[in-house]
Amino acid sequence: MSRPTMAYVSPGPAGVLAPQWTLVAVAGCILIALFHLRLNIQKRRLLTSDILMCVNLVLCCYNVGIRY
Repeated sequence: MSRPTMAYVSPGPAGVLAPQWTLVAVAGCILIALFHLRLNIQKRRLLTSDILMCVNLVLCCYNVGIRY
């Protein structure tokens, strides 16, 4: 006796893009909070790692936007 199989339904582009853009937005909010803390509250300058995080976020946006 065989077990019944469930059909797999693909989520489609909207079901994939919505979580990806949500994660990008959360990462952007974290970066804004980090920059506010470093520049305004601590009165320090940006580090190389901060610049690399910005570049990484831009590349992530490009990757999510160009894929679909």
